[in-house]
Amino acid sequence: MMPLLLAFAAAVSPGPLAVRDETLELEYGTELRYAISEPRNADGGKRPLVVALHFGWSGDLPPGYGRNYLSLLVAPALAELDAIVVAPDAIERSWTHPRSETAVLALVEHVRATRAVDSDRIVLTGFSLGAMGTWFLASRHPDLWSAAIPMAGPPILHSVAEARAGLTESRRLLDQAEIEWPPALVEMPVFAIHSRADELVDIELVTEAVE
Repeated sequence: MMPLLLAFAAAVSPGPLAVRDETLELEYGTELRYAISEPRNADGGKRPLVVALHFGWSGDLPPGYGRNYLSLLVAPALAELDAIVVAPDAIERSWTHPRSETAVLALVEHVRATRAVDSDRIVLTGFSLGAMGTWFLASRHPDLWSAAIPMAGPPILHSVAEARAGLTESRRLLDQAEIEWPPALVEMPVFAIHSRADELVDIELVTEAVE
């Protein structure tokens, strides 16, 4: 998976990115690590905000995990947006965990309070585990996001402990005779990206959801 990301980043990257590592103290005493990339030539106007949720990992999460995802894929691919991009390190093993959800929302509010963010252009994106979080958070807080871009991950609407449980939950969701999609999610622009050659997540989980 990583060589593919490296190849893609090399193809679209406009050059070295200015990425900084920062931290945010959360209400319950946890420190949230995140990376941030901002436009080099800010003119004082409001900018779009992209929130990027990284893919899964094994073992302990290394510091700066979100920075790798931001630098390799998200910031280069969306460079033309001239957006502020933030990529937090997950504080739990799933982006759908209540603490992870709270952390992402707190980060968005922090960036909106400290930068000139266009509140009508806040995009949520994620890869694999992050895609599950994208589907989940887009359905839970549809008024916050102007669009969602889940990549290589199936839709889930309920909290799960980790990625494998997310696959089970997605299959359970899509096996229902009638799915109660949140109306605001149905109306939201969603650009779901998935490979037919994906060996970890069956593309049918995504195509069924889109249909």
